[in-house]
Amino acid sequence: MAMFIGALGPLEIGVNAVELRIAEADPALVARISVARSATELRDYAGQIGSVFTAALATNRPLSTTELARYDRLTGHADALVHTIELAHAKLADSARLGSAFDGITGHYLIEGRKIVADIADQSRSGKSVGMSPADLAKIYVPQMASIIAFRDGVVESTQAVLGDESSAQLNALRTNALVSVVLLCVMVSIAYVFRQRVVRPITSLTACMGALASGDHGIVVPAAHQKDEIGDMAAAVEVFRRSAIRNVALEIEAEESRRRAEAERTAVQLRAESEAEVRLEVATSSLALGLQGLASGDMCCEITDPFSPQFEALRRDFNSSVIQLRNVLQAVRLSTGAVSGGSEEISHASEDLSRRTEQQAASLEETAAALDEITTTVEKTAQGAKLADAAVSRVKIGSEESGQVVRQAVEAMRSIDQTSEQVTQIIGVIDEIAFQTNLLALNAGVEAARAGDAGRGFAVVASEVRALAQRSASAAKDIKVLIATSRVEVKRGVDLVGRTGVVLGGIAEQVSEISALVADIAASAHEQASSLHEVNTAMHRMDQVTQQNAAMVEETTAASRSLAQESQTLATLVTRFRIGRDDKVPRLSLVG
Repeated sequence: MAMFIGALGPLEIGVNAVELRIAEADPALVARISVARSATELRDYAGQIGSVFTAALATNRPLSTTELARYDRLTGHADALVHTIELAHAKLADSARLGSAFDGITGHYLIEGRKIVADIADQSRSGKSVGMSPADLAKIYVPQMASIIAFRDGVVESTQAVLGDESSAQLNALRTNALVSVVLLCVMVSIAYVFRQRVVRPITSLTACMGALASGDHGIVVPAAHQKDEIGDMAAAVEVFRRSAIRNVALEIEAEESRRRAEAERTAVQLRAESEAEVRLEVATSSLALGLQGLASGDMCCEITDPFSPQFEALRRDFNSSVIQLRNVLQAVRLSTGAVSGGSEEISHASEDLSRRTEQQAASLEETAAALDEITTTVEKTAQGAKLADAAVSRVKIGSEESGQVVRQAVEAMRSIDQTSEQVTQIIGVIDEIAFQTNLLALNAGVEAARAGDAGRGFAVVASEVRALAQRSASAAKDIKVLIATSRVEVKRGVDLVGRTGVVLGGIAEQVSEISALVADIAASAHEQASSLHEVNTAMHRMDQVTQQNAAMVEETTAASRSLAQESQTLATLVTRFRIGRDDKVPRLSLVG
């Protein structure tokens, strides 16, 4: 393919020279020729981009750094050509007629093919392999190249139509140039045909080979494998892929055969192991069955002496350990039954003695309770009498206190009388003094009346009467004073007697208080004694009840001890049925003393 690309160089120079001459005569024709040439170059670049990806996809590897650089360079040229085609297409007068072909370029190349190869390049830059085969890439690139060729052919046809509509003068002037262009176009079409035969058809064949390999046909022959160009490299990669597929199939067949052999060996080993395990299980179960039969018959010396297989040896040891432990327990029970029997007999005798003593104690407690009942009744009567005496003494104490209060009031009254008598004496002294002064005044009045003569005679009579009245008043006052003095003496005597009576009553009240306190203490003590005796009596009744309950319990204990003795004898009989020692016989029904 590089050879054909190199041969296009001189042709491109010639085409450019022709375009310059045509541009001077018809610029629109030059634009059409430029569009056709750009479409041809775009197809070539698209094919080169596809060859970059084919080798990597055939070996399922990411693009190398060199391949990525080449891809970037070719993509830049292809994008520039697409831009040129877009600008030239917009200037064509019949661009609407070429719209479908132009849409094919933009659809297949710009949208589908460009996006897919860009994704593959991005994955290669991140070091990831692309899960796409060359056949899948060919399915994308074949329609892409077909759309580019269709667009170019449409431009050539439209150019020929435009040339047919030109005037005869312009047609004659451009005939030579058009002839040259047609020759160049024929050369380019020939080159395109050769390119199709040498590039597109091998790629299509390789695509078909990849599809056949994908469907499992590994007997195909890869075409163009002998070529030394990029197609040969792609064919070599497909051949490597075919051989790898054949090798994978052989490996799968070999793996399946190995798996079948391993499965057969595993089945044989499993059957052999199951047979051996069944034999070992039969030996173990038969030995255990004999041992369990010995245990069922009472033989406690039925240990399994023959060893089992390793997986059942623990079961044999556990069985022997259980037999030994059970034998030891039965030996201990055999030794304990005699001691239990003797102990139960002793408990029975002791319980009978305790029952008799408990009955005697119950009778004694009953008599003591009756005596305490009588003592309690007597003490309660004494407490009741002490309570009545305490009440009587309390009344006497109250009366004595009231008498003392009356005596104290009488003493106070006599003292008031004595004080009143003294005040009366003082008043009588004043009256006596008044009578004396009145007497003096009457005497003076008589003297003055005598001096007055007859004029004072009446006044003298009055003065004599006043004097006589004053003398009588003085005489009465003396008598009253004597009587009051006598009454004061008697009152003082009465006060002394009443005071002495109060002292005596006070002593009586104190003695009555002491007697009341003593009687109260006696009553309280009697009450406490009665309460204590009542509690003692209650306790005695409870002791009597507890003693009777103890007696009943002793009787039950005696019965239980007798039953225990019988059960111990029964247990001894049952134990003798087991073969515990090597010299014992099974069964053994006689009692062991």
